[in-house]
Amino acid sequence: MHSVRTGWRRCRGAARLAACIAAGLAAPAAHAEEPVDLLFQRGLHFEAADGDAERAIATYSRIVQRGKTSGSLAARALHRMGVCHEKRGEPAAAGECAARLRRDCADLLPLFPAMKRFAERHRAEPGGQPDPAKKLAGIVIPEFVLNRATVPSAVQALQQLSVRHDADSPPESRGVTIVLNVAGIRSQELPALTLKLQNVSVLEALKRIAEMSGLKFRAGLEHVTVVHRDASFEPIIRRIFPVKPVVGEAVMAMMCNMGAEGGRDGKGPVGLCDCKSFFLNMGVAFPKGSSAFYDTAKHWLIVENEERHLAELKEVWEETLEAAEEQAVSALRARLETCRIPAERFLDADIRQVLARLRDAAAGADPDGKGVALVFGPRKAEVAPLTLDLAAGTLLEAIEAVTEEAGLRYKILPGSVRVGGTNTALGPVVTRVFPLESKVAEAIERSVAAGGEPPGGPPADARDYTAYFRAVGVPFPAGTSARLDPSTNLLVVANEKENFAAVEDVLGKLETATRARKGTEPGGPRVFRVLPSVARRLAAEAAAAGVVIAVQGPEGDLVHDYTPFFRALDDAFPEQGRVGLQPAAGKLVVSNLRERNRVVLRRVLKELQYDKDLRRKMQRLRVPAMEFRQAGIGEVVAFLVAASREQDPLKQGVNIILNLPETHAARLAGLSMNVRNMSLLDGVNYVAEVTGLTCRLDQNAVVITARNPE
Repeated sequence: MHSVRTGWRRCRGAARLAACIAAGLAAPAAHAEEPVDLLFQRGLHFEAADGDAERAIATYSRIVQRGKTSGSLAARALHRMGVCHEKRGEPAAAGECAARLRRDCADLLPLFPAMKRFAERHRAEPGGQPDPAKKLAGIVIPEFVLNRATVPSAVQALQQLSVRHDADSPPESRGVTIVLNVAGIRSQELPALTLKLQNVSVLEALKRIAEMSGLKFRAGLEHVTVVHRDASFEPIIRRIFPVKPVVGEAVMAMMCNMGAEGGRDGKGPVGLCDCKSFFLNMGVAFPKGSSAFYDTAKHWLIVENEERHLAELKEVWEETLEAAEEQAVSALRARLETCRIPAERFLDADIRQVLARLRDAAAGADPDGKGVALVFGPRKAEVAPLTLDLAAGTLLEAIEAVTEEAGLRYKILPGSVRVGGTNTALGPVVTRVFPLESKVAEAIERSVAAGGEPPGGPPADARDYTAYFRAVGVPFPAGTSARLDPSTNLLVVANEKENFAAVEDVLGKLETATRARKGTEPGGPRVFRVLPSVARRLAAEAAAAGVVIAVQGPEGDLVHDYTPFFRALDDAFPEQGRVGLQPAAGKLVVSNLRERNRVVLRRVLKELQYDKDLRRKMQRLRVPAMEFRQAGIGEVVAFLVAASREQDPLKQGVNIILNLPETHAARLAGLSMNVRNMSLLDGVNYVAEVTGLTCRLDQNAVVITARNPE
């Protein structure tokens, strides 16, 4: 069965790359009928990559002028126009865009959370805080004259005049405070200003100063901040992403092929590869003062960027690492297929001795003398002595012959080949979470009950279905598991990566069987009820993938066409298949789809029920205090779950799953800690660090497990 999660990620990565190339190569429109999706991509490029808000506004305005012909793209362009006006210090224009969104696009606001927040942010609230933009526009200065004045003196003069001519505010809050933050800019880089303005607002005067000086400003509730045009209003955060040395070379090759410089060729700092251009090409914004370097000695990716851009960068980085690991495995397989060793004879030899002789033979055949790392595990495993004659051939043929004779299996990993028993996990064990429909969970329970419970019976709080999946043919080596949380219907699977496709295949067949019992005619029209939150996430995912949502039908009967989005996710999506959303009725209508396609669609919808960017949500939620004395790990995790729900405005919280054997959890008793006011993300990481565990953020939950010896 097609892996939805992997296919989704690769689809989005390819879409991001294609959109970036299209934006970089796009030329100015030759005629008025240029496709609006290309216009929108160009506007995003001007805004995010070039930092040219003026050209972005001009591009977005062309989409808005086309109106309903571009559907939801017109609303999104209007939203981006407003954001650009904010960046240029034009709150009045931004407020006008927000008003138009509330008036003309009210039905689309629930589908785009960022657009909705922008529209609400500029809504005037009676009795609330004074609008800084209105105050800037409301203070009128009779005459403002500068004669070869420096930028600091011009800003200071404007601030003093704002206090003098502010007649509508109380004496203690008259005028505006203007903070000039141009650290790192030499004084000679700022021009001397000469201008004469009459009957001008503080807003217009400040705008003229910014335009003449290459600056920008933003109005807050307490003061106005003025910075360089390329600078950031947000703090720059430093993050370090470690890389396995065995995939470091593949990572370097990929980044250098897409614009990274330095490191080995001496263009950048010694030992560092400047890979900011690589991430820019992949659509990640880098404001002034941000950077991205790859340390070729320590194999670290060192990033300094705004917090809002780090989430997108992390996603790109994970895609890059996955591709680099695949390249490293392919390169090692090629070496195994080309490395030829002489004939060998073994008589009652231990498996470790056999592998050692193969390593020596490979090192002798390798011109560099490095050979290939052959690892046998686990260490305590016992294998009967081997007696066999190996003919001369490739190293891969020798490994296959030895493992077949010994009843073992092998796996090619980045940098090594691991040999072990058929019930041994040879690669890293990864934990993933699958949200199940209640009927699918019931079907698994019926099968388990019919075949008898696993040894020891399922725990009361997490039912162990490992034996069930083994019985239906899914490999679950020692140390892996499949547990169902009955309170949330989340199936937590810890297994090797290559086995998840088999898990998805079993779940897909169970879903198909439950649907078939309802007598649904294959290929006939189907209607799925969609929650508003799912509709919003679907719109966001389609937009992030670069898929334009076409709007069809008259007003009041709005239909969003998501057919291109699902066609990109499903390799077997039929040509005549259609997927349309009616947001007003909360219905997703599909037609001409086979049951296999509907399984993919249902799984995507289930995953969209959960917050995709779980890391950002956990950074937003705060834990006021964590005070424990002699507590168990289960008690601490339960507290974090309850705290996340209490702090979440939607009261949904975050699913935190403790995936540990009972014996291991029992050893983690007597925990004492006293920390205060940290984010939920930092709290979970702190607990994992104290207990020697590790946590992984899945799309649907946080999974805390034992540290992987790999």
